Amino acid sequence: MEDHVYRIALLGDEGVGKTALLVRFLCHRFLGEYDPTIEDKYRKSINIDDVTVTLEILDTASRGQNSCKLRDQFVREGDGFIVVYSTADRSTFANLHRYRDMMKLSRDTNLPSNRTHAISVLVIGNKSDLIGERDVTRDEGQRLAETYGWLFAEASA
Repeated sequence: MEDHVYRIALLGDEGVGKTALLVRFLCHRFLGEYDPTIEDKYRKSINIDDVTVTLEILDTASRGQNSCKLRDQFVREGDGFIVVYSTADRSTFANLHRYRDMMKLSRDTNLPSNRTHAISVLVIGNKSDLIGERDVTRDEGQRLAETYGWLFAEASA
């Protein structure tokens, strides 16, 4: 069968666990310590209903977010987004509107004419295992996702 390649940008504030989530997905292991990402691109092929799907995932830098050309290209041309916040840090949740605005602005002005499918966005509340440190409830995350038309999940990576 023909490969289907989907480009996904991983967005979110510094320290929310974007890279930890990605490493967990790609390698099935947990990262022990925080190491800020400059920017990395990964590929993983998975089989869904006998169809090979290749995910090309851009793990974006949190610092200097406004100057990242590869990230901007993924935002313009990508097939989907994973936007991450920390359930233990309300400011990262409050900043989700910035990523929505960035995607909306870029998409409204640069939507490829050959686009045949909707752009999917998944918002993940990470660090959900830190019960005593929780600053954002699951309900708040779900409501925001519903308001923006995004998918929602919580994770611990």
